[in-house]
Amino acid sequence: MGRCLTQAGAQSKYRNFTRYLVSLCFVFIPNLLAIHVAHAGNQKIVVYPVYHNDADKVVMEIIDGLQSQLDRNLAEIALDITLNQKSSHERLGQITDDNIVIAITSDISTLVRSSGFHGQLVEAVSDGTASVPSSVSIGVKPSPEVYIKSLKRISPNTNHLIYFYPADESSVILDKVKAAAKKTGITIDAVVVNNINDAMKGINSILSHSDSGTDAVWIPNSILAMANNTVLKFVLRETWRKSVIVYTDSLDAVLRGLLFTLVPDYFSYGEYIARYVNRLIDRHEIPASNVIPYFDDVYLMINQRFSVHIGLNISRSNFEKYKIVVPAK
Repeated sequence: MGRCLTQAGAQSKYRNFTRYLVSLCFVFIPNLLAIHVAHAGNQKIVVYPVYHNDADKVVMEIIDGLQSQLDRNLAEIALDITLNQKSSHERLGQITDDNIVIAITSDISTLVRSSGFHGQLVEAVSDGTASVPSSVSIGVKPSPEVYIKSLKRISPNTNHLIYFYPADESSVILDKVKAAAKKTGITIDAVVVNNINDAMKGINSILSHSDSGTDAVWIPNSILAMANNTVLKFVLRETWRKSVIVYTDSLDAVLRGLLFTLVPDYFSYGEYIARYVNRLIDRHEIPASNVIPYFDDVYLMINQRFSVHIGLNISRSNFEKYKIVVPAK
């Protein structure tokens, strides 16, 4: 079983601190690691961003997962996001095309390609959609199916889902949501949101007429965050008042009061990427991104205060990985 971010041991913390010191060194010695890896044919190299905030913990968990499956035979290049593109290219320029590069985030992937690298590139990105040519993207975003299944396990009486989605969302995702809902006996009404006015009007109407015993509402972070979180503030107030289940892809929104979200096990995600890297080495081929399964090794993050408020009795036995993010009060 992969480790949760909060369960990283002392050894992991030591490695993370070491990486941080190395990333600081790169500010002054930009070609240090590039020189180290330039002459190593078929070297596996992970290139990752340094944000200087809590996001670095997520990146380190992914890298620990990679290391666990690649026999520690993994070079690392840390790119401080405050550096300009020229400095980043200097660090990346000596990577040879016979290396295999793992880029964490689509921005890093774009930097790797624009530095002149034409070899095999594996992207660790949000949704699994390739951002640059000749690469394989392995998404970390959980599948629509696992969200629907989690909803049904939390609230077995739910039989109607109102699904808000942004206008630029892929029709493929919407089709998957509808198919997953149908399998679990849930009817679905999809509501497209083009702007803040659509969001506020549509959400207000739905929450005003929802049946708290059988209805649930999905609102993604891209909509909740509109107008400096104006939508989220409204939803938090109204869901508490009307006891309506709203779930999302935003951990912050659950911390603040929505019922649940799913958070990837990032260590396991690193292991997952590494397995594809090993397949790439063995078979010398890059699989199409659209045939790689969603990464569904996730933690259920539940706001217990809200679950108690609406009278849900959630059994932990239904979930392998389960976290209470807000204690009941």
